[in-house]
Amino acid sequence: MSKRKISVFFMVVISVIFIIMGLIQTKDYHRLKQTATEQISGEVIIVSKHESHSKNRHRTTYHIYVKFTVDKTEYTTSFTQSRSKFHEGEKVTVMYDPKNPENCYIVGVFRNEGIGTVIVGAAFLVLVIIAIIKNCKQLE
Repeated sequence: MSKRKISVFFMVVISVIFIIMGLIQTKDYHRLKQTATEQISGEVIIVSKHESHSKNRHRTTYHIYVKFTVDKTEYTTSFTQSRSKFHEGEKVTVMYDPKNPENCYIVGVFRNEGIGTVIVGAAFLVLVIIAIIKNCKQLE
């Protein structure tokens, strides 16, 4: 097999892996939405700002930590956002799984990263297919 065919093969495999990972993440997200049926008030305890710099890019992310108590047991959950509308001490609504309160999410926080992963994988796969088609036309 030529190096070009091997490269194309690996690009297709990587694209498919991204798509599968995204679908798994999406399935997990929907399962959480179905099982987290109890609602409780939580409190934002930490909003941590992180900045990263690269040659042409500056990125800010916020790590938000929320605590809530179920049956006298305190739980902490966290999530990351590129923009934070949350402040320390702020009250938030937490949806949790009554069988396992660690499975929870914050109402109003979109956490389905799977959709983005599927889109990236599919876009990359489309680019690979376009490159293959162009390459085939050049060989004719």
